[in-house]
Amino acid sequence: MSLEERKEELLELLRPGDVLNSDSKPRWWEFWLKVIYGEIRRYQKRKWKGRSPRKRGWRDVHSMLYLGDGRFLSVTVPRSVICELEVSERTKYRICRYQSEDWNFKEAELLTLREAAQVLVGHGYDYGQLLDILLKQLFPTFVQEKLSIFDFGRRRKVCSVGVHFCLLAWWYKFAKDTQPRPLGKQYLEITCPADFANHETFKVIAEDL
Repeated sequence: MSLEERKEELLELLRPGDVLNSDSKPRWWEFWLKVIYGEIRRYQKRKWKGRSPRKRGWRDVHSMLYLGDGRFLSVTVPRSVICELEVSERTKYRICRYQSEDWNFKEAELLTLREAAQVLVGHGYDYGQLLDILLKQLFPTFVQEKLSIFDFGRRRKVCSVGVHFCLLAWWYKFAKDTQPRPLGKQYLEITCPADFANHETFKVIAEDL
């Protein structure tokens, strides 16, 4: 299957409000990504050890929020953007949907998701949160702590935190009294990609794409 065919398949399966996780394999010379991805995976594997309903559900290293019309919120280096999907032959994808495979956000709800995403657009990537992940990897007792030691600003986020931020903006406005909080009691600042793949408030629609 060509990259364009893979992209078309993904877009056909996605619904606005879905989380698109990715598991990427860096090229041999991208040593910095190997270090970062390795620490993220170790943190996630420890966090979900014995609780993950999925085989290798800790592998995902990036999360994007699908906003509809082929556009995604991607909190990435150097800063957050609204972008189209660029499929890579070195990446596998997993689609995670809030609640169930039948879930659909209404148009007014999608507007709130898009407005929340726009708040983050243009703001720098939060390297401090990556340092927090490393710290929690070295000292596991910090895993459930709310403290963010390296906090570089409220609008600076890493990918999964940015996605969770948008979903919580929707939940507080429309669903606080009627639907479960996305990721349950998960504290926003320690959200990682594997949470969307494993938590009971999300349903994996497709994987290994």
